[in-house]
Amino acid sequence: IKARDWASYVGPSSIYYMMQFFRMQETRRKAVISFSAFFLGPFYFFYRKMWKQGLLATLVMVVLSIPGFMSIIATFNPTFFGSLPLGWLPAAYTIGEIGIWAFKVILGMFAVSWYHDSSKAQIEEIYMACPEGDGRTELLVQRGGTNLLAALLYFGIVLLLSSLVINLAGPGFVQYAMSISGY
Repeated sequence: IKARDWASYVGPSSIYYMMQFFRMQETRRKAVISFSAFFLGPFYFFYRKMWKQGLLATLVMVVLSIPGFMSIIATFNPTFFGSLPLGWLPAAYTIGEIGIWAFKVILGMFAVSWYHDSSKAQIEEIYMACPEGDGRTELLVQRGGTNLLAALLYFGIVLLLSSLVINLAGPGFVQYAMSISGY
């Protein structure tokens, strides 16, 4: 794959990614530290148009967060779960939090490698479908690059999920949050 095609496909930060891809190729290592992927998680994947990875990362993060959501609801709205025994919840919450951190480390270490593999597959597909020229470059730019709208949509869905948990927790959580924030 030609460097200019990589640059066209990757879009913003193409020099950074091309350097990382070259370093991975030279050292034959898949692990490259990406603070963006570590801190932003699925947001990073949606921004980079990695739909499958973004959905999978979202699913893993939500599943690992369920004990935390349940813990918040059980603390501030004890009647919500009725007579359901919740003695297992503190241990599940701890395991979930450790799992989230471990998953973030994995994302931070391998997201660039996954982006390389995903991009390479897309570029090769474009190579097969379109002969060299302006049409190919246009298709690379269109299919690659970034998608801020998808990333913001993910962020909006996370906010809605958080709002749902807050509503299920009841007014006690809102009062608690306001008291620790100084309002």
